[in-house]
Parts: sequence; C-alpha cells; structure tokens
Amino acid sequence: MADSIYEGFVVAFATALVLHAAAISFNAKGESLLLRLSLISYLIFWSIIPGLSAVMLNIATEIYISDSFIHLYLLESVAIYGMVVYFFKFQKARLETPALEIDSRAFLILASVFVIDLILMRKVSYLDANDLDLATATPDAGIVLFVTSLIGSYLTYCALITKDKVILYSSVIIIAYSVSVTLGMGGRMGLTWLLFVYAYRALKNAGRLKAINVLIITSIAAGALLLASATSQTRGDAYGVTIDKQIGVSGADLLLNLYQKLNSYETGMQLIEGYGPGSAGMRPYYGSVLFFIPRSIYPDKPIPGSITDDNFGLPSRLVPRLNNPNDSINNVGVSHLAVSIWHWGWILGPIAFVLSGLISLWLLRIVFTSESVGLRVVGINLVPIPGFLYVFPSPDILIKHSVTVGCVYLLIKIVTLYQKQ
Repeated sequence: MADSIYEGFVVAFATALVLHAAAISFNAKGESLLLRLSLISYLIFWSIIPGLSAVMLNIATEIYISDSFIHLYLLESVAIYGMVVYFFKFQKARLETPALEIDSRAFLILASVFVIDLILMRKVSYLDANDLDLATATPDAGIVLFVTSLIGSYLTYCALITKDKVILYSSVIIIAYSVSVTLGMGGRMGLTWLLFVYAYRALKNAGRLKAINVLIITSIAAGALLLASATSQTRGDAYGVTIDKQIGVSGADLLLNLYQKLNSYETGMQLIEGYGPGSAGMRPYYGSVLFFIPRSIYPDKPIPGSITDDNFGLPSRLVPRLNNPNDSINNVGVSHLAVSIWHWGWILGPIAFVLSGLISLWLLRIVFTSESVGLRVVGINLVPIPGFLYVFPSPDILIKHSVTVGCVYLLIKIVTLYQKQ
C-alpha cells in the first residue's frame, strides 16, 4: 500500500510539472500561437494524459505503475519543465509576422492531388500500411510520403489562417476525409487534427477560449478518446492489471487504452534495457544527414534513425521485435529521451535530449514566424500536426529536421532569385 501511494505521488508530481509547463507556454504572450499550441498539444497527449491515466489506474487497480514508467517519466518531465522555463522566461520572443495570403490556384492544385492520394490510400489495409516487408518493395516510398505529408501540412496551414470561407470549408472537409482514411489504417491521433484547427482559430480570433469553446473542445476530445478506446484492443493481462470493480469496466478500459496508446515510457525503457544504453552508435545519424537524397540515386542510403539497413532498425520497430524477432507489422511509440539514452548513454543522453529540445523550440520559433508560407508549412510538418510527436525530438530527428528546413530555405531562395531575373 505504501509503495502504491509513493508511486502515485511521484507520477502526480511529474504530471504537475508538465501541467505548469503547459501553463507557462499558454501565457507566453508575444510568442507564435502556432508554436505555443503545438507545444501544449505535445504536453497534453504525450505527457499529461499518460501521467494522469497512470495516477488514476494506480488508484483503481491493485498494482499498476511500473518502475520503468516512473523513472523515465519523472526524468523527462523535469527535463521538459526546465526547457520550457528557460525558453519562454529567459529567451527573447520573436514577433510573429502577419498571416500570409493563400494562393487560390496553388490551393486547388495541391488539394486535388491530396484528395486523389487519399482515394488511393483507402485501398490499403491497416496491416499492409504497417508491413515493412511490403514497404521495402518501393525504394522511394519515403520521399512520396514526405511530399504527401507536406501537402497535408499546407492544407492545415490554410485551415488555420485563411479568411476565405471557400478555402476554409474546403480544407476542413478534406482534413475530415483524411482523418476517416487514416482511422482505417490505425492512425487514431488524426482525431486531434480538426480539434487543433478549431482551438487555434478560436484563440486567434478571440485571444482566449470562451466557455463555449472549452465546452466544444472538451466534448470533441471526449468523443475522440471514446472512439480511440472503442477501436483499440485492451491488453490488460499483459500489464498484470487487476481492475477495481468500483470504477466500472468501461472506465478502466478507457484509462488502460489511453495509457497503452500514449505511454512511450515503458517502451522506452524496454529499448534501453533490451539493446543497451549508448549502444546505437552513429549509424542513426547518417540517414538524417542524407535524408533528401532519393534512394533511386543512392540505393544504399541509410535510414534516418535506424541502426540497420532498413526500417526494422528504428526504435519503434525494435521494441516489438524483442518479443518476436520476425515481427514486421507492429510499431510502438518510444520516448525521445529513451532514444537519446539509447544513443548516448545515461549521462550524455539526457544532456543531448535537452539540447535537442531547446534547438527544436528555437527552430520552430523561426519557421513559425517566417514571412515564407513554405517555411511555416514545413514547421507544421516537423511538429507534426496532428500527432505532435517531435516538438522535443531525439538528436537524430533534430538533424533530419534541420536538414529539411535548410533544403526548403535554399529552394525558396533559388526560386526567388529566378523570379527576379
């Protein structure tokens, strides 16, 4: 009993730190709203919800919170809190430039391409979408997916800032259709897409969320979580969970599904313990540096973040293969702090994670306040919206993001010089 109370207190303390970090981000006036809302979304989905669900499960079950979750969650919460305080309290804000106009012709072309791609994607099953054995048959599939995701980010940008009703409603309809397609492929985080757009526009127009806005967002979020729970298989037995009858099976199932879907900490510890801290070496970084070179030109190009010649060496794929070496379908979320520790060890890993997080915030601040639509779209793609996985990335992902921003910036400069001639 005493151990259970101690575990609950530690996780509650870590969650309180993250909640305070979210409050600091929300009140950071003068900063880009897109940056602040992206950061808050990351904290909600990947820190606050796992922490709160763990505390509630600790109350509703006999034994639940593992040492793996507690230690990594506390360490990452402290690191994130420190980064947020330093970035918003001690760094000078960069003023956001006025929203740039949307080119209606460019919107029509890119929206049409995106819809056609979605129609083709509807034919892909969930298992095929996640099967790496099938993915390896198309060498440049990564570039195609990257371009498609950029177009999706462009539509997100249009939905966020446009004052044209036709472009706004068209963007929302296409995004809603995209969410329905990705749901069929297992992408339940897509449910947050329109929620983010609604919250951004409400804050942008009113400067604060009115009671009706909070009610609408809460209602949509609750519905999304219930839908995610209904489409997710509960694996309580695998975690040794004993449900207390006082909470009710449906409530416990929802908490358990939230914990499993958004808990990247236990899987992170599995990565560290299964493969060893500091064992990844430099190989994950080679692919990040060479990200923009097509595989048709460089067939042996390393995979960004992978320790092997294929995607099976990615952290999200390595963890499931600890239990089943032949697994080619399952992938899991893995804490970026855990990935940093896997790369650099227990001493340098947390330091690398903090440096990467601060540079990432600085990079997002630059692109979100840029006068270029292209750079703002790239920023949305880096976060990404929806998903919000990479606000605080591991060092290899940060390098990939930096290369992406650099290449897009160089391309914009070349096009600008060409147009002036």
